[in-house]
Amino acid sequence: PDGPSNPSSPWLLRALVPFMNYCASRKQRRRLDELKRKITTAVQENLGDKAHEYFVLDLLVTHPAYQGHGYGSALLKALAWMADAADRQTWLISSNTINNKFYESFGYRNIADIVLGDEDPDYDDEPFVVSLVSLTP
Repeated sequence: PDGPSNPSSPWLLRALVPFMNYCASRKQRRRLDELKRKITTAVQENLGDKAHEYFVLDLLVTHPAYQGHGYGSALLKALAWMADAADRQTWLISSNTINNKFYESFGYRNIADIVLGDEDPDYDDEPFVVSLVSLTP
């Protein structure tokens, strides 16, 4: 099933993509499609048929003025507690590899790097990497 009822479903991404596609330029739509396709492929290749059993942290963003105050840490601890209680694993996409050390401090490990912008000749910036990271109970 799709949507919030499936804890492994990246529902926020699916909810935002249609809106973002509506507002986005053609180039931005290609980038969003690439992101969705590559995340889906990486999850399938690395988590396989059990991916639907995982909890997914769709989005963790802390305003720079509030970073270092424990808000992100509290969220990750709560998610780990819920995953442990449900005997589930957890995955997320780290949008900046610099953040991987933060996730590693909570037991997450990088299981795949996803390169974006490397297949589009019209992409005028350097390709960038996001990481698929997982926490196992």
